[in-house]
Amino acid sequence: MNSGIKKTLSKTDLIIAITTFVITLILYRTLVALNVEDDNKTTLFVAFSFIIAIASGYFYAKNFVRPALLITSAILAATLINIVFEIIFIDRTSHNLLPFELIYIFIIAYFPAQAGAFIGFAIAKLISKSTDNKV
Repeated sequence: MNSGIKKTLSKTDLIIAITTFVITLILYRTLVALNVEDDNKTTLFVAFSFIIAIASGYFYAKNFVRPALLITSAILAATLINIVFEIIFIDRTSHNLLPFELIYIFIIAYFPAQAGAFIGFAIAKLISKSTDNKV
């Protein structure tokens, strides 16, 4: 019944996911500690998602959808852990719209990640074509 789809994560997938997860945790807690406004947090998460996706799309170079999904999943997981932390230790009523917050985080993380991964993927393909033409 194996349809030929690889169901495990490669080392590259794990590196992308773990790196994004750890950086997101650190970034989120730092922004909260510095009392950064929500609009500025959103801008930073969009920029972070886009920049890490360019690098991931470039180094992954197989396709650009998987790195974008990995980055978005890692950002969602880190955000969910931060929200649970805030609910337990800071204020129980601060995240009463949790499902909508997760949808919002998905939107502001996925689309920049998709665009960044595509740009990184395209750069990798252009570089490999230019090196193939020189040989």
